[in-house]
Amino acid sequence: MPAESTVDVWREYMAEVYYSVDVKPRLDDFVSGEMIELPLGRLGLSNFRANQQRVFRYAEAAKSDSADNFVFLFPIREKLYFDQRGRAGFIDPGNVVILRSSEFYEAACPDGFENVTIKVPAPLMRSRVPAIDDLCAQFDVANPVLGAIVSDMALKLMRSESEWPSGIASQLSENILDLLGLMLDSAEHKGHRDFDDRSLMAAMFKRICGYLRENLGDHELSPVAVALNHRISLRYLHKLFERNGTTFGRWLMEVRLQEARRRILSDPQHAMTLQWIAFSCGFTSQSHFSTQYRARFNETPRETRLSSS
Repeated sequence: MPAESTVDVWREYMAEVYYSVDVKPRLDDFVSGEMIELPLGRLGLSNFRANQQRVFRYAEAAKSDSADNFVFLFPIREKLYFDQRGRAGFIDPGNVVILRSSEFYEAACPDGFENVTIKVPAPLMRSRVPAIDDLCAQFDVANPVLGAIVSDMALKLMRSESEWPSGIASQLSENILDLLGLMLDSAEHKGHRDFDDRSLMAAMFKRICGYLRENLGDHELSPVAVALNHRISLRYLHKLFERNGTTFGRWLMEVRLQEARRRILSDPQHAMTLQWIAFSCGFTSQSHFSTQYRARFNETPRETRLSSS
């Protein structure tokens, strides 16, 4: 891949290596970066080097290409920013974050960034770590020593000058899967974590998120109302969202914006007005909706509608 490429060429190559994503570089016309790819058995390994850019995996793209993977991102140089499921933050070199390709996410990097990415089909990873879904877009989910071993191993395999025979490649992919599972399992049993309690909290959080998704258009949704509905304390409700790296308000805003965007893009004939879409997704103020939408997607609702026509 050329060190400097147009955004369209870079997007096409990203789609070949990963899946369909949108790329927004610092400059409008060119991206500076390099990628090395190694398909290994059922896994996809890649070494990504690039200057400042933001990468978006939109929900409509995930629905279109049906790519469902757990994506392990290991920063090597500079911090990685991520945003998924209403949780966001920075991952330092030496750590790892797991993102789900079947859901919306953003990943952004500064100049001089490098990382290793391991793409694993979701059913394959779930067979090793059944609770993997609860670890997506979370901090401190991996044993850092094993994380460093996995990323270093992947990097060395990609740097090999000879092609790996299929039998060896298959065995190597199994070894990496074993290490990924061990990397996650060994982190779960640290002394400061009670895994059983974490599982109960994850189940309640999932239940509450499902309730909120079903009631996005309810303008009376509030932490107090949701806590009463689920017979938990307000303090415990806030603790659930805090444990998942977000807040009630931030999570609800993210899901409402994602649903509004989905409805705009799925209505090319403009059967629904933007005002109605905003209202039905829980926004009582059109100006507030437009402001939040533009801050999230770098374009106004009207611009999204025009681009989908």
